[in-house]
Amino acid sequence: MLRYCLGLSLDFQTTRFEFNAVKLREMDTPQQIGMVHDDVIVAYPVLGGLGYRDVHNVTLCIRMHKERDMFVRVRRYTAILPQLIPCFPNIGPREQGYLHFVYGGLQLDGNHVADALNMEDGDIIDGFNFITMNSSLSVIGPHIILRVKCVSGNETLFRVSQNTRIGKMMDILTPPDAEAGRRIRFMFAGRPLSPAKTVEEEQLVDGDIIDSVFCLRGC
Repeated sequence: MLRYCLGLSLDFQTTRFEFNAVKLREMDTPQQIGMVHDDVIVAYPVLGGLGYRDVHNVTLCIRMHKERDMFVRVRRYTAILPQLIPCFPNIGPREQGYLHFVYGGLQLDGNHVADALNMEDGDIIDGFNFITMNSSLSVIGPHIILRVKCVSGNETLFRVSQNTRIGKMMDILTPPDAEAGRRIRFMFAGRPLSPAKTVEEEQLVDGDIIDSVFCLRGC
């Protein structure tokens, strides 16, 4: 999705892509989400915030391995996990421990609420049922989630490893039609981040918020 967005000279921070009412992620492929020829992807700008459609509830997509997507409407200020379990009526109380849910690389527990995670309508939660599948939660670690906030207040979430270069994130967020001599600069806790250094070298941890600004060459 990032490549598609850049190819159309769109700003990935302020553009949302949806397929069948589900938000598309960088990791999604046409095969994984069942796309066929002539399917339509909807792209629209999200300006002035995250564009919540309901201040009290949010509709999420639960994506299980080799199963149809499920949609569930949850309350924003109530723990998410207990609201997801009823979607699996055939799983008894003893088997519920085999269910795991991951959102943006974060394994959900009984303390997570949609509002704190800035969830939007159509966001995807990956579900794992270890009763029926032989796999691991490799989508969780050793990656972390970093939030990059632009001057308009919009945020882009990056799932990165400790070895990811800061410059890689900068390149993704730099519009292809950016004026010559202009580039993105990342700031964290009042200090500039070096594009040549890695996440580990800059001592960034899960959940950190980075500010991105445009500046002239040499700034």
